[in-house]
Amino acid sequence: QAITTDVATQNSPSVAVDPLDPNNVVVAYSDFSLLSTGYAGISVAASHNGGTSWEHRSLTLPFGFEQGASDPTVSFDGRGRVYISYMAATFKGNGKPPLLNPGGGAQRAMGFEANNGIFVSRSDDGGLTWMLPVAVASHVYDGVTQVPFEIYPDMAVDGVSTLPDGQANSNFGNLYVTWARYYPTGQFPGETNPLGGSDVMIAVSGDSGLTWQLRTRTDTNTGFVDSVLRTKDNTGMETSAGLGYLNWSRIAVGAVGDVAVADFVGGWFVVNHSNDAAATFFVPTQ
Repeated sequence: QAITTDVATQNSPSVAVDPLDPNNVVVAYSDFSLLSTGYAGISVAASHNGGTSWEHRSLTLPFGFEQGASDPTVSFDGRGRVYISYMAATFKGNGKPPLLNPGGGAQRAMGFEANNGIFVSRSDDGGLTWMLPVAVASHVYDGVTQVPFEIYPDMAVDGVSTLPDGQANSNFGNLYVTWARYYPTGQFPGETNPLGGSDVMIAVSGDSGLTWQLRTRTDTNTGFVDSVLRTKDNTGMETSAGLGYLNWSRIAVGAVGDVAVADFVGGWFVVNHSNDAAATFFVPTQ
């Protein structure tokens, strides 16, 4: 069954089902029919009859970041609220890449001169109406100082209210978003004269997406604050602008409230595991 028959391009779909109402299905996708910038917006198709029919909406992109959006992920929480995470940007430098989420160092470096960030929108009626987006992490380019470029978001929700031992899950309803942050030359934390570099970030919301807390740690050797998920040193000094060793993170929440983040680390994959709501992570499993 076609969710949409619009002649413009739609891609990158994500689908979720309400755990309280299996007839409520929501699909989010990139939709190039929404904007005239050459980039996509985010469309939503919601069904309340198990996919027999669909109602369509589009998300309002954050002000100043409305040139385009990409990489939507849709998730329900255990109370029937539905969320969509995505990246959005407005390029303000001398050029813009062909894709909002570009590959390659030179194209990705254009994001250092862009308003850009990771955002989450929420619906309390099964995907029919949407609140204004909330920034998980965002940057505004002032025309002078380059900013990090936030890309590749993924999201998961802790939907388990009762743990296997019968105790209440104190993290029930937590939202987790992970993504890759690429740093401009000279900005990778804790390294001397870095040319580039990337890191995997994670943030958590305990109030249904209204506010977000970035999970960080302080490096005991340098004193610099970086991501709690950083698993490689010298990434900024070993790469050029727009390139990095850490990216493509994906996240899942287990039945005991544990958080697992898988990501790419310079030619191999790791799984990072946390049992304290992503405040800290164990040594990753390769």
